[in-house]
Amino acid sequence: SAKHIVHAWCSELKLCIGQYEVAEKSNEIKAIPQLLDLLDISGCIVTIDAMGCQRAITEQIVEKGADFVIGVKENQPNLRKAIETTFERIGGARLAELSATHENKGHSRIENRTCIVVGCEELPEEIRKLWPAVKSIVKLISIRKSKGSQDEFESRFYISSCSVDAKQMGKYIRQHWSVENSLHWVLDVSFLE
Repeated sequence: SAKHIVHAWCSELKLCIGQYEVAEKSNEIKAIPQLLDLLDISGCIVTIDAMGCQRAITEQIVEKGADFVIGVKENQPNLRKAIETTFERIGGARLAELSATHENKGHSRIENRTCIVVGCEELPEEIRKLWPAVKSIVKLISIRKSKGSQDEFESRFYISSCSVDAKQMGKYIRQHWSVENSLHWVLDVSFLE
């Protein structure tokens, strides 16, 4: 069977710049720090899916002189709940000022992505103490419209050490998916992994 490998993908160059094999009976959480140790990431923006949402990983990235944008899901329930509650508390008009929307057309559908970035000072103090490398939290709302089917609505959440506006943050998040489309898809489909 195929080996489980964690890849470092440079979205700008469309090139895999590093990989690390996940040890047998282990997982990506242990392999990501090993791969980061092999790379000079200073000055880079490191994006990782929710599996990498670990305090030690965020601190390692910042110590190496880079910034991060990392997905947050149910593997960090307290952080996720605090982020959701913060966005609910801030609400409508203020969030609109902190957002940017991008429309994408293709594959017989239209997708609107609204990115909202809020400073970490809005999070509860106990969360800020646990996650000192986090400088902003992000909500990405995606609405996909396809002919002949119901609209799909999805909200995703992220933490980041970046202090950038919503337009730039939306670009970072969108670039993250180039690893799925340019590397993982080829491995899955062309090489049947």
